[in-house]
Amino acid sequence: MSPSSTRDVLPHDWTETDQEIMETLLLLDGVETPPPSHRLPHELNPSTIHVIQPARTSGADQAFGAGAIDTGALTSGREASNSPHSTASDEERRAKHREVQRRFIRRKKEQMRRVREQLAELEKQFSFLQLTKEALALEKENGELCKSMIDTRCPSDYEINLVLEREIETVRERYCPLSDEEYDRVLKSTMLNVDESSQKMNAKGDQDASFQIMNWRGRHILEHESNSCTCMRFDVSKAFEGVSLSSFADKTWQRICNPDSFRQFFSSSLRMKFVILQHIKNDAIVLYRTFFNPSTGRIMRAVELVLRIRREHEEKIVLRCLEMRSLEEALGDIGDWCRALNIIEFSPRLTPEERTGLACRYSGYMRSNSAMNLRFWLLEVLFIVIRFESIMLPWQQTLVAREPTTSNQSDI
Repeated sequence: MSPSSTRDVLPHDWTETDQEIMETLLLLDGVETPPPSHRLPHELNPSTIHVIQPARTSGADQAFGAGAIDTGALTSGREASNSPHSTASDEERRAKHREVQRRFIRRKKEQMRRVREQLAELEKQFSFLQLTKEALALEKENGELCKSMIDTRCPSDYEINLVLEREIETVRERYCPLSDEEYDRVLKSTMLNVDESSQKMNAKGDQDASFQIMNWRGRHILEHESNSCTCMRFDVSKAFEGVSLSSFADKTWQRICNPDSFRQFFSSSLRMKFVILQHIKNDAIVLYRTFFNPSTGRIMRAVELVLRIRREHEEKIVLRCLEMRSLEEALGDIGDWCRALNIIEFSPRLTPEERTGLACRYSGYMRSNSAMNLRFWLLEVLFIVIRFESIMLPWQQTLVAREPTTSNQSDI
């Protein structure tokens, strides 16, 4: 501080020497605030100034006394500030202050570290909650899609054969053979069903749908029953010339009683399994048939009573599906049970040249809750009769059937 800048605030008797002494003391003390005894004269309180103010004397004595008092006060203050006790106290205070600052900084750093760790943990928890929420939403969406999804995957042949083999083993273990009384009762009801089916088809006449393929003439009708079930009745016939009725009927019966040869009458796309459960008589057996239906993707099953019936000059092979509650409960609801009646009828027929011949007639009915399933079996019936002809009469060169007349139209 220059004397010119402090002229207005310093005492009137402030000299350059006083200024140099005060600046030296301030440099020695550093930045610390000097104690009250070391303050500048203009900073002293009025009482101190009053105490050290000299008595009024002559001008020379006054100047000399003022200079001596001021110099002594400053000298005693510098000596007090330079004393060992004052220096040690200041150093101790500074050390404590620095220690306090270090502890404060350490606490702040530790607090910041904990805050960072907590922040990272909160970010992880938030990310986990977000992922959990998305996972739950995706799981819910997947469940809704699975409910509305239609499984179009076709099982492999190995899977189908494995399921069918297990069914065969279960049926063999759970099947209860028919007693003589049960067989007689089933036989009577079967004959009534055969006669009823023929009467219904003949009563319809030509009003029902008709078709013709490879000289096989056919008809079919659909009957809607009260229990939301549809019954399809069919009748397919063809005449063959130069064929013995008895030998042809024997050959057909032998093929049906053999599961391996009976399998050839059906489409190769159907994975089928046959097993004979019971030999009742020479002309009666109980057969179990199961197969996978590719059109519906479900398994079809049937326990069939296979009969050979002779009436005058006619022979009939009847396949009637039986209801076995014990087997249905054992196999569960993973498949459909067939409710059908199939009749293969052979009747003699004379040609205009009086040669022997026969008329083959394949008829019956099937019940199902699915119209698609019935359409599938109507088409399968046509393929069955064509396969039947190619297997039973491979030597037949011409497949020409004589047109039926009015008199014998009811026999077809």
